[in-house]
Amino acid sequence: MFKYRGKLVPWSDSSLEELTFNISTYAIRSFTSVLSGKMYDGEGRPLIKFRRESRGMNTNGHIQANSTDFDVRINIRDDNFGVIINGQPLGIIQSTGVILNAKRSPIGSAVHPPKFSANIAGVKLRSGDTQFSVNLYNRKIATLRVSPTDSTSANVVINENFPGDRIVKVHETLSEEEHKWLVAFAIIEVVYHGHWIIGR
Repeated sequence: MFKYRGKLVPWSDSSLEELTFNISTYAIRSFTSVLSGKMYDGEGRPLIKFRRESRGMNTNGHIQANSTDFDVRINIRDDNFGVIINGQPLGIIQSTGVILNAKRSPIGSAVHPPKFSANIAGVKLRSGDTQFSVNLYNRKIATLRVSPTDSTSANVVINENFPGDRIVKVHETLSEEEHKWLVAFAIIEVVYHGHWIIGR
C-alpha cells in the first residue's frame, strides 16, 4: 500500500461530509492503465490520495487510497467492489447494489443510478438521478451525489452535479463500520464512477 500521509491534512470527524468532487488526477493509458490523484474538501485541502489500476479494455482492477486515518483497498471485478480497510475485509458491494459484510451476509443496499451523458453542440446532457441512498442495518444512513464526468468542453451542463459539490450527506449517527462503508462509497463514486474508463 502506498502512503502519502505527510502531504494530507488530518482526517477528522467532519472530513467525510467535507469531501467534494473537486479532485486532481493524472492518468496513464496503456495495457495497465493508471489513474492517480487527490480528493479535496471545499477549501481545496487534500484529504485522500488514491491510485486506481485496470488492465486491458475493461474496468476490472483495484483502487488503493489513504487518508491520515485509514488505508483502503477496493478490488473491482464486473462492477462488484470488495472493500478492505486497514488490512481488514469490510465486505462487498455487489453490482446489484446489495451490500454484504465480511461473512457475505446481506446488511444493506445502495443502488447506483444508471448514468449516460453526451455533449451536443457545447451542451452536456445527462440522464438518470443525481443522487442515491445508502441503507445499512435497516437505516437510511446517507445520501451520495452521483459523480460528474469531465465537462470542461461544455458551455451548458444539464442534470449534472458539479466539482465543488459535497459527495456525502449523513442522516444518522454512524457506527465505526458505517463510517468505513461511506468512505469506501465516496472513493468508488469519484475514482470509479467519475472515471469509468481511465484516460478516456
